[in-house]
Amino acid sequence: ERTMLSYIRTSLTAVVFGLALMQFGKDNPSLVKFGGAAIFIGITIAVIGLIHFFSLRKRLVERDE
Repeated sequence: ERTMLSYIRTSLTAVVFGLALMQFGKDNPSLVKFGGAAIFIGITIAVIGLIHFFSLRKRLVERDE
């Protein structure tokens, strides 16, 4: 559970950073692209964290049975 929370915290940080770049870099297209990439990376981290969490939980449940 703590690892999942770490994944969530990291992904939210990346998404918020990306949103900030997109908001403050409206006049600079490269900052907008970089912000979009940061948002994509944040979402990817969240998905990886969810996959990791559920696969670990499944292995633990199978081991206890």
